[in-house]
Amino acid sequence: MIAIYVFVERYLTIARAGKLESNFMPMIRDHITSDNISAARSLSKNTQGPIARMIDKGIQRIGKPVDSIEKSMENVGKLEVYKMEKNLVILSIIAGIAPMFGFLGTIAGMIQTFFNISQTSDITLSTIAGGYM
Repeated sequence: MIAIYVFVERYLTIARAGKLESNFMPMIRDHITSDNISAARSLSKNTQGPIARMIDKGIQRIGKPVDSIEKSMENVGKLEVYKMEKNLVILSIIAGIAPMFGFLGTIAGMIQTFFNISQTSDITLSTIAGGYM
């Protein structure tokens, strides 16, 4: 149940993060080419999502060397990816533990089978393949 909850929650979060208004980037480009940096910054600040936050960081750095702009946007991108990967560790833990529970069930079944054989001293196919009694 926990795995399903985390999966659905992360799926919805990542799906929301990937959505961006279709006219966002053209509007940003238009503002920047018309030398209206404050309007571009305002648009990026008022738009929700990781892409808008990365663009905002790049707009903040306009006028600085391209390497500085790239690195700052890359750092914001890494932070956004980190936010989107939150709670995925829970899924990996559950994926690691699930086979162990299956193996534990197999071992418990084998112990029960050997116990039944020791009680009845009957080593027939029905005793071995009878399942849990």
